[in-house]
Amino acid sequence: MTENLIMEDATVLTIRLTPEELVVLYEHATDPSIELPYSDLLPEYSEAERELVTEVARRGLIARELLEPDDEGGYTLHPMALGIVGGSLLADSSAVVLSQTNTEEIGSIEFHRYGDELYVAHTKLPDGLHEFDLFVDEATFQQAILGALRLVDPAELTCPPGELLAELLDRAFDQAREGDAKAVLEILNESALSEETAQQLASTLDGAFAVRTITMLNAGGDTGEEKRELAFLQGGNGLWHLQAIADGEDQALVSLQPISASESHEKVQALIKVS
Repeated sequence: MTENLIMEDATVLTIRLTPEELVVLYEHATDPSIELPYSDLLPEYSEAERELVTEVARRGLIARELLEPDDEGGYTLHPMALGIVGGSLLADSSAVVLSQTNTEEIGSIEFHRYGDELYVAHTKLPDGLHEFDLFVDEATFQQAILGALRLVDPAELTCPPGELLAELLDRAFDQAREGDAKAVLEILNESALSEETAQQLASTLDGAFAVRTITMLNAGGDTGEEKRELAFLQGGNGLWHLQAIADGEDQALVSLQPISASESHEKVQALIKVS
């Protein structure tokens, strides 16, 4: 299940599209040589069926005045639709925010920046519709990303930071989702975490918790596409910054750092600005 993470007062304009309508707008918003995500958007259709449903969608877009027939037998996109859909496909940089709770509820949203004037968010809603939100400026765009991450600290963690094997943390997550708090603490006690840190981490995983990540993608440049990520664990007793590291034996380790909401916001804003 996917939830919409956008704050309603953060946008200047919102449009919702069916997958079929989105395919049609993609076709008219981009160069024909660009490969479009038909398989992701319309996985259940054959090629003939896709042509039929997209033609119906095209008529719907004309009725909504998002697409207009021209004098040469083609179509012209409304500038708003061109900006939102085309800008999200051709973004200079994008941020993907993912939130996964202990009940496996997943919320995902893509934020796209095109130049210095176009800021768009793209969410796939539970009913299958695609929602596009246009933001008024950079500041509103950044606030929307922070709002989507929902990083708050209802309490302050006082334990020291630590490191543990990624495999142990994954096992602890699995047991926490099963509601077995005793097994979670036993697993964490197998690690090199201090007793205090293991206990506070177990408390974080005892009840409602969420892993929230933001992945930043920069297109172009000499190095091609650049990817950077931040991850946080949030529970009833506080907030952790998670960072993947490797030891000398190439074992996957995770660094856990207690962090306040304000400190997490600073890290996210630094990531966005650098990107």
